[in-house]
Amino acid sequence: MAASSQQTGASSKQTRAPTRTARVYGVVFSGVAVVSAAVFVGLNLLSLGHLDLEVPEAVLTGKEAWQRAGCVECHTLFGNGGYSAPDLTRVTDRRTEAWLVDWLTTGKVVRPTRQTAHLVLTRTEAEAVVELFRYTAAVPTGWDANPARSKGAEP
Repeated sequence: MAASSQQTGASSKQTRAPTRTARVYGVVFSGVAVVSAAVFVGLNLLSLGHLDLEVPEAVLTGKEAWQRAGCVECHTLFGNGGYSAPDLTRVTDRRTEAWLVDWLTTGKVVRPTRQTAHLVLTRTEAEAVVELFRYTAAVPTGWDANPARSKGAEP
């Protein structure tokens, strides 16, 4: 027992207290972390005042129809989703609502070189999805899909 306690005492003597430089770096790191966290929280709270957190029921219905139909597998909103079809964030700037409802309810062939027809929605679902498109187009994000790729492309 005496031998093991001597070994423990020897190992504790080998640990050194942090140097003054290490303590200074620790204090600086901690200070920068606290300031960064405070700035992050402050900017997020500030940005909440600029958001309209009330989402109309029609838009929520459109989002549910969008999700049920799996539109996100091919299309994107705000750059999120599939990339095999055009981004639809601002599709209401390019197409009329009547054209969009017609497109979503008739199931046209997506491209002449393909045999795949676009998914068909009911008129009610199509109108709800168009409401979602109108809402996303009004969000002031500065987001613009690649206009060269989507210009003139079918939605």
